[in-house]
Amino acid sequence: MNAGTGLIGNILIGILGAIVLNGILRFLGIYAAEAWLPQLIVGAAGACLLIWGWRKVT
Repeated sequence: MNAGTGLIGNILIGILGAIVLNGILRFLGIYAAEAWLPQLIVGAAGACLLIWGWRKVT
């Protein structure tokens, strides 16, 4: 996804998105299993959502 921030910016926004979505889900009482696949899915979804939001704001 190109958010107009370059490769490093996209990676950093993606990591931040994964952390934010994990935090939101934990706050709501929804825990991704400690296995790598659920964490990968939640991380990818969080990254996509934050990059999408970044693109809408900028």
